[in-house]
Amino acid sequence: MQFRLTYRGKLKTGKSSTREDKQIIRRHFHAQLKFLWGQLPLNELSFLTDPLTKGSDQHVNLLADVGRFQFAPLVSDVHGWNTFAEIEILIMRPSEPGNLINHGGDLDNRLKTLFDALRVPKIEELPNDDAPFDSETPFYVLLKDDALVTSFSVITDRLLTPTECDNDVELTIRVKVNVARSSVKNMGISG
Repeated sequence: MQFRLTYRGKLKTGKSSTREDKQIIRRHFHAQLKFLWGQLPLNELSFLTDPLTKGSDQHVNLLADVGRFQFAPLVSDVHGWNTFAEIEILIMRPSEPGNLINHGGDLDNRLKTLFDALRVPKIEELPNDDAPFDSETPFYVLLKDDALVTSFSVITDRLLTPTECDNDVELTIRVKVNVARSSVKNMGISG
């Protein structure tokens, strides 16, 4: 499965970004991922999160409870349903191509902010007193953990439209999800 996520807004470095900054980005991606879960083939996989099938042989609970939130990651390793992501990121920002280190923060710290916003956060990474809106239960995120990313690449280019500040970027993130179902049979273990 392949798809693209987009974002336009602030992408601060990991050192200067706050929990609130990351939650704004996470909420932006939530809306896109929620729409994706409603499309084929994901909408046919109701047994993954449908509480009516809980306890059945087919039920796989992907939801991760963190604080007041129930996160639903697309890329996960729950109950033998192993999914992995390959990610290609196009970062466009208001500067010359290749000048990311001197303009608006260094690349690795901006990527840390982005990857933190793409995964299920830890309780201490959520803004204080934040709670999900009605449309955020479950709250969709791309990754259960960023360790499930098998490869990523980054392309930087110049953004040719005005921005409010140097931290503003336009991102296009191409995601390729690979699925592997672990079982006793395909692990070479005889039963």
